[in-house]
Amino acid sequence: MKTMTYQLNWKKRLGIAAVNGAIFMLLCGLFHYISREEIYEWKGLVFQGVFFGTSMALVFPFIFWKFVGKSDKNIYPELEPGEVLDTEGPANLFSGFEAVGGRLFLTNKKLIFNSHKFNIQTSLTAIEYQFISDVQAKKTGRMVANGLRIKTVEGSEYDFVVSNRDIWVEKIEEKLKGSS
Repeated sequence: MKTMTYQLNWKKRLGIAAVNGAIFMLLCGLFHYISREEIYEWKGLVFQGVFFGTSMALVFPFIFWKFVGKSDKNIYPELEPGEVLDTEGPANLFSGFEAVGGRLFLTNKKLIFNSHKFNIQTSLTAIEYQFISDVQAKKTGRMVANGLRIKTVEGSEYDFVVSNRDIWVEKIEEKLKGSS
């Protein structure tokens, strides 16, 4: 069984913290200047930026992993006899206005998305490869290259957000060629 998860090393986490902190400092300073027409004390801005950047890049991911990460392991779908799990990873499925969090699985028979319990909408979505007509890489919000669209022969579309999108597209296309 292969697991496709994207892990950030400490160098990348610190980079994310620095960028988040810098953007936060600039926005706070700008809003303060616009609303009061005076420059905010730079020491306060630096402290707020460091605190915000550290929280966003280090503390919140740790808290999320502690509470959601452990329950995320319990959402493996029940497989049919003869069905083998090939690839899995964290994903979101857009359902209306909600991006439902969970895990995406590829088996030898179908694509499965199972949501975790921390969503308003919880469900299991399973699509057999013979019913998938197309798989497309797309951009989420027309900006971030992490989207995946699955089209079915019935005309339904499923939009996912995944890490390593190109690998997912490649693996699904391999499954579609194998089911033909």
